[in-house]
Amino acid sequence: MSMVPTVVCNNVLSRAFTEKIDVSPMKLQKLLYFVACEYQKRTGTPLFSESFQVWKYGPVLPSVYGEFKSFGKEPISSYARDAKGISYIVDENTSPVLKSSIDIIWGSFKEWDAIALSQITHMEGSAWSKAFDAYDPIINTNDMKEDLTYGRYITG
Repeated sequence: MSMVPTVVCNNVLSRAFTEKIDVSPMKLQKLLYFVACEYQKRTGTPLFSESFQVWKYGPVLPSVYGEFKSFGKEPISSYARDAKGISYIVDENTSPVLKSSIDIIWGSFKEWDAIALSQITHMEGSAWSKAFDAYDPIINTNDMKEDLTYGRYITG
């Protein structure tokens, strides 16, 4: 079952706000990308109802970009909201694979900055680099499932 990116990003932001760890919009994009890769490896299905696009600094979900672009390079200080101004979060008890995927990525990369995370997404063999090299504006979800570049940095 694919999920709305701006809802899942609130699950990541909840951890950030609780632990008082800064997350910029660019850092959030890279964390979501790694979560999506991890989720797809475990389920065989894409996490999001939207595709990651190939942007200069790595994978980007346009809806998440639009939601948080006003923060620029600064830490995000509020949750994503829908058109009525309501914030939603995925109940991780109903999706243990999502919870596990976020926990692994958050635990491994929460202290990393956006530039370092972007460098991982640019590594040769990453799904982003495959799409970039092929001049494809969209990252292939099958390539995301096979993306092993971030795995060498997973802790625990």
